[in-house]
Amino acid sequence: MADSEVLQHFSTRADEYGRTSSWVTDDAITSATLSLMKVRPGQSILDAGCGTASVLVSALKRFEGVGRCVALDAASKMLDRIEDPRITGCVGDICAMPLPDGLFDVAVCRQVLHYVASINSAFYELKRVLRTHGALVIGQIVPFDDEDADYWFRIVRLRQPVRKHCITVNDLLKAMLDTSFNVARVCEVRGRESLRSWFNRYPPTVAAAQEIRQLFKEAPTSFKETRNIEVVGDDILFENCWTFIRGVKTGE
Repeated sequence: MADSEVLQHFSTRADEYGRTSSWVTDDAITSATLSLMKVRPGQSILDAGCGTASVLVSALKRFEGVGRCVALDAASKMLDRIEDPRITGCVGDICAMPLPDGLFDVAVCRQVLHYVASINSAFYELKRVLRTHGALVIGQIVPFDDEDADYWFRIVRLRQPVRKHCITVNDLLKAMLDTSFNVARVCEVRGRESLRSWFNRYPPTVAAAQEIRQLFKEAPTSFKETRNIEVVGDDILFENCWTFIRGVKTGE
């Protein structure tokens, strides 16, 4: 079962999710996701931890003759927001999916793994539901480098207490290799973020918001330069780093 706090966190955000979470429909992030999916006619797709299934909506527009499309999320209220009848909603935990083995040609998992109980368990489940030589596409916001990581993790832990992991590129690659995926491609996308928008999506406590602002303002020079931090009035702008990985399920 999904963690009750994580489930509550997303259930309460379902009505506004597609509008307030700008990354969900960001053109650069969507384009990077679709380019790694490479869906061929008739192929089936799983969007694991789908939210309101924006990946599948975009895939149906981009690729011709798409086969079965299943949107899995622990929060049924997210699935209730799906309007396209070609997408089948499935309530479930990514670490224990109520789906048969070898059902999909492509599985996508974006910005989900920091909420799961076990990253490797999620990868094993994603591998289980893929056909042999099926593709797994992971998209995750990660630190830019090791020097950036420690300070960044201090900030995101304050912003999202329900977060279970602070994930790096190496964590993702290790999990792929541990679960016997062949890593086919890795790419990076930088995105500009607003602290005000960040807080609107995940309203922190007053104390946490103040501490986060201070951390940005008092950050080491290297952190500020890496993240291209800019104070604009009462807002703070900064860059995020998305990493996308395409893995392929090996034959067994």
